Amino acid sequence: MRPDDTSTRPAPEDVQHWRNEVAWRRQALAMPDVSLETTQELHFEIDARLTAIRRAEGAAEPSGPRPAVTASGHKFTPDEVRAIRQRHADGARARDLADELDVGEATIRRMLSRESYKHVSDEVRVTMGGRAKLTDEEVLEIRARIAANETHVAIASDYGVSASAIDRVARGSSYTHVEE
Repeated sequence: MRPDDTSTRPAPEDVQHWRNEVAWRRQALAMPDVSLETTQELHFEIDARLTAIRRAEGAAEPSGPRPAVTASGHKFTPDEVRAIRQRHADGARARDLADELDVGEATIRRMLSRESYKHVSDEVRVTMGGRAKLTDEEVLEIRARIAANETHVAIASDYGVSASAIDRVARGSSYTHVEE
């Protein structure tokens, strides 16, 4: 049975086959030498298979049409990228974002690390994968206390982090984006 055939209800093995096709196409998208034309075709095929799976399972159609690839050849618009980065900075996990947006987790991770979508500038600072325990202001306070020769253990207990975390701030190996 073809995914676009809606005359009869598909067999479960057909739906599983479509899921496998989606997984294979997502893997193909992750290859570094995939052309823009091939990428667009793969996105189109993935969307078609996912629509067929949703229909077969009786799920509602997506609320609005969204192009598989934007006019610039990207899956997400700059505003969407900024929103995704902000949600991650606010604590959303990359896996959850990927599931929600129906993309691979690697796609989200490359977006967050700015390996992809480098052209999208924003004010969102994603530190430690959105799991930073200290704010930029606290890091500045900690650096001042370190300069005043307070012990790392005392500073750590005040901020609820380990002494080794304070040591990394002191050495400059963490929170490198915080400038004085």
